[in-house]
Amino acid sequence: AFTKSGGTFEVLQLWVNLPSRSKREAPAYQDLRANDIPTVALANGAGTARVIAGELLGARGPAKTHSPVVIA
Repeated sequence: AFTKSGGTFEVLQLWVNLPSRSKREAPAYQDLRANDIPTVALANGAGTARVIAGELLGARGPAKTHSPVVIA
């Protein structure tokens, strides 16, 4: 349907520098859908954040990472 009628398509590509012992690891692709990414409310009505990787305010993002990282 998207190919035929178009629409909004958003992509995030993230490259993370790995420790030297892991430099030869093959790159990985993860297909994460918007409905798989949790949203958390920020303190004092400051808005919301989508948690893609790591943990923020009790929500854990679905992205698997080689190194500990928080992406929100």
